[in-house]
Amino acid sequence: MKWKELLAIFMCCIGLHVSGQIYFQKNIGTGFAGEAHSVCLSTDQRYVAACAGSLYKIDSSGYVVWVKKYLSPLMYSNSFVIRQSSGGYMMIFEIKSGGFGLNDMMVFSTDSSGAIDWIRTFGGVGTDVPGSIVECGNGDFVLAGQSDALNGSQVDVLLMRFNKYGNQFWQRSYGSASDDDDAEKILVTQTGDLLVGGRMWSQISLLKTDANGVERWCKTYGMGSLFDLIEDKQTGDFYACGTTEPDNSKSQRNAFVMKTDSAGTVVWAKVVGNNVDATAYSITADSAFTQLVVSGEIANDTLSNSKAFTCAMNPANGALIWNKHYGQATRDVFYDAMITDDAMLVQVGYSATSDTLLRNVFVVKTPLTGESDCGVEDVVSSVDSLLSLQAIDFAYLQDSGEIFVMTKCFPPSWITFYEHTYCTNGKAAIASENQLGLHPNPSTGSIRVDFALTDTKTIEIFNATGRLVYKQNYGHVSGAEIDLSGKPAGVYLVVVKTEKVCYKQKVVIE
Repeated sequence: MKWKELLAIFMCCIGLHVSGQIYFQKNIGTGFAGEAHSVCLSTDQRYVAACAGSLYKIDSSGYVVWVKKYLSPLMYSNSFVIRQSSGGYMMIFEIKSGGFGLNDMMVFSTDSSGAIDWIRTFGGVGTDVPGSIVECGNGDFVLAGQSDALNGSQVDVLLMRFNKYGNQFWQRSYGSASDDDDAEKILVTQTGDLLVGGRMWSQISLLKTDANGVERWCKTYGMGSLFDLIEDKQTGDFYACGTTEPDNSKSQRNAFVMKTDSAGTVVWAKVVGNNVDATAYSITADSAFTQLVVSGEIANDTLSNSKAFTCAMNPANGALIWNKHYGQATRDVFYDAMITDDAMLVQVGYSATSDTLLRNVFVVKTPLTGESDCGVEDVVSSVDSLLSLQAIDFAYLQDSGEIFVMTKCFPPSWITFYEHTYCTNGKAAIASENQLGLHPNPSTGSIRVDFALTDTKTIEIFNATGRLVYKQNYGHVSGAEIDLSGKPAGVYLVVVKTEKVCYKQKVVIE
């Protein structure tokens, strides 16, 4: 492989680790249209997002570790990723071609590096759209979505359970006589049941079944759709968010947040919005459930533009703690969020602010106060405590049966990425490459590293796959001789770090 090709690979593979806590807002893309709908935390505490037929891994300082592309632009639509208990990832894609029908569900199981273990495509001749996936306690998975494959007429909510090898156990559909039935989120409750949120007959809905898909209860809560939900496993209460439709005595759609007990009875319900157009796509909470964080998008002045919004609420009563908007005069949206163990808030979505090359993963890291140094504004609280959501028992139609399955191989490929940093702030600083002397370059093996640093330092060298091949601590010296003659030819990254600064430079070994 030519060294320039290795260099392109290398830029995707390596992320630098720097000291200190970094907050940032970034937009990252690969030149293919898409939006990041989900984020999860890797076993090494990095952020992993699925978007545009690809999987992105980003370190805690906002640097891209690697990007791997699996599907061509003509195939995919929305995507969703979770981390498996094994440390790998389970991805679901809605595909528009290469399957059985109009839309199909493609499931990828990968290891922690993004290498594919297996791929399955599920669907019939009509519409089959995945929405969410969850891992059960025994290592099985349940996929929730939308399908007309089982009843052959209207589109219904679909649940499907399979094992870690992709072998199906059962498929069930639940729906009304309407085509507006969909599952957006599924979770496994503390009792081992399944809870599915979405809509039935264009109404906000919650469906609870046992582990085999047998109904326990199904309730609707007025016109709209539910997009995300979580459970407080200490109390068994559920928290959900989504959007309400205009017939909830409002002139336009607004975001809603509600709390129910374990039986689906509403404890409180709130509207968060500007009575123009708003949707809440994500809800999460800290480990002690002292604060809910709700994320989504809210119309700017017209329905064509929107800002990403985030608010914090009190789980006990839904009182608003803070409310912030992110973004510029274009479309900015948060689809998913998580709170890390070190009490940081990481949100992903889409931003069109600098979208000259389809930079389509909008990732923002802030403290739990939502503060950042750019593109953030405090918003006057807009919460309607009078939203009336009544749980209504809903009688649905249910079908069971097999749906088609197909196995194909789409090996991942390295891909060049583009990024735009809106802002970065924190304790660490990164110096430019030209402040590090490295020669000869290219080299046949032996290199000298020169640096004007008075502090003690560490030199690390990574190969093109991101693997550490050299590490040595140095004192108050101005240079070091390093022998890489036994290493394979290719591109390597030399990183010199102190407590305050990090230098980096690429070297080619011939």
